[in-house]
Amino acid sequence: VNPNGELLLPEIGFFSVKGNTTQEIKSQLLEKYEEVIINPKIEVTIYKYRPLNIYVGGEVNRPGLYKLDYNKVNLDVRENNEFDFANSGNKITPNNFPKLFDALQKVDGLTNKADLSSIKIVRKNSKTLGGGTIKANINLIRLIKNGDQSQNIRLFDGDYIFIPESENILLDQIIDINRTNLNPREIRVFITGNVENPGSKNLRQNTSLVEAIMAAGGKKNSTG
Repeated sequence: VNPNGELLLPEIGFFSVKGNTTQEIKSQLLEKYEEVIINPKIEVTIYKYRPLNIYVGGEVNRPGLYKLDYNKVNLDVRENNEFDFANSGNKITPNNFPKLFDALQKVDGLTNKADLSSIKIVRKNSKTLGGGTIKANINLIRLIKNGDQSQNIRLFDGDYIFIPESENILLDQIIDINRTNLNPREIRVFITGNVENPGSKNLRQNTSLVEAIMAAGGKKNSTG
């Protein structure tokens, strides 16, 4: 697919596929080729996925535009370097798709006000289903607490992910989130006062106050 979203095909020339699903492309190509081929039989297969561009906003440490890649899989290539679609090992499975958890791992952690029980996702709707946009609410806490992977949905190009602010800071939720790999392994804190080695320290996630003081060399004598 060229930068203009077109395929160059025999007999019909440039054909726009931008914004269409593979099934929509197949239906349109069948109509086009009926003019030049008797009983055309056409299959549309994605040879390679380009990275997704998504936006993550709300209660995250680094909101912004992010790029997510599909997991690499082996290609089945014939001796003449033609791709064998029928017997290809390059089949995209649910394990290859970038998912919500993958996106949240990119934002350098969540704020203490993040409400993961009501994540909002806005997505472009396919033309067949009416176009426009569709919205969904995802409860990722069900994944963190109960391992419910149905909440870890597949992402599509152009998705907008918004993490809302919780009205009440939920300590249990913060602890659960900090135990996962959603947040960075290390945090940076500044320790000052009556300690041996004051200054900035990189500490592992979930470090206690006592451990942080010890990382600064411990408290000096006559500490209040």
